[in-house]
Amino acid sequence: YDEVSVDIDNLVHELQDILYPNKATRWRRGFSSGSRATLGRVMQFEADPRKKNDLFEKKNLADKKEYKFTLLVDLSGSMDGVHSEEAIKATILFAEVLDRIGIDFEILGFNTLPTTESEKENYVFKGFGKTYDTDSKKKVERVITDVDTIAAAKNDDGPAIKWASDRMVEQNG
Repeated sequence: YDEVSVDIDNLVHELQDILYPNKATRWRRGFSSGSRATLGRVMQFEADPRKKNDLFEKKNLADKKEYKFTLLVDLSGSMDGVHSEEAIKATILFAEVLDRIGIDFEILGFNTLPTTESEKENYVFKGFGKTYDTDSKKKVERVITDVDTIAAAKNDDGPAIKWASDRMVEQNG
């Protein structure tokens, strides 16, 4: 963490400039003035002049970032040593930055991907909708030890990418 802490602050500012709020704008009703009149309410006003404060609509500007990210970390034997150290630094940087700017993310690991969903959950270091808390941070630190295990001897990129993609699709409906 100490090695990337300076980069975290810099990247937070850069990404905030790039990732604008993107939630769709909507028209809100019920104003005494606004950008456009609501035809149905204007007709009601003709029958009941007390509804004069309810004739117009205003645009509600985008104010929420609705981005989601997945980081898929290679835990295979080829990542042993300096590669795993750099992977953990990048993972910490990724997680800290997205957490600070309020963007939902998940961190998944892979080598030879298990076939059952319960086994795959061992490779979810932080899931969508979960807070990036102390427990999540400890799981991220576990990435280094997972690279050092015999089970991490090879990787299976294709199924891992499909797994991560399927999880992202589930989030977006």
